[in-house]
Amino acid sequence: MNHVGMIVKERRELIGLSQNQLAKKARISQATLSALESETKNPNVETVFLLAEALDCTVSELLGEKSADAAFITPRQQLLLDLFAQLNDAGRDFLIAQAQSIVQQPAFRQDGSVNSAI
Repeated sequence: MNHVGMIVKERRELIGLSQNQLAKKARISQATLSALESETKNPNVETVFLLAEALDCTVSELLGEKSADAAFITPRQQLLLDLFAQLNDAGRDFLIAQAQSIVQQPAFRQDGSVNSAI
């Protein structure tokens, strides 16, 4: 887990969070986060997962793993998949229809454009 602290600090600063804010969001102590960022302490597995969720990234990204495999998903994407899996067919059809409707609205698209191919 080399340089996890550096990656955490970079991601934290990129999204504009203080150490205290990230620690609260990740449900860890500020002292633990400080030690991790200064690389005087390595995180345990639970802390890595909590930080990945709080930083909206994958564990692999947090660990600095480089991969051409696009199969990695963020915790938010995993949450959506988990919720989808709990639905019956009617619920899944409804959710898909709602998502298609939302994607048609430029305000909710990442690029702001309307994709008529959906």
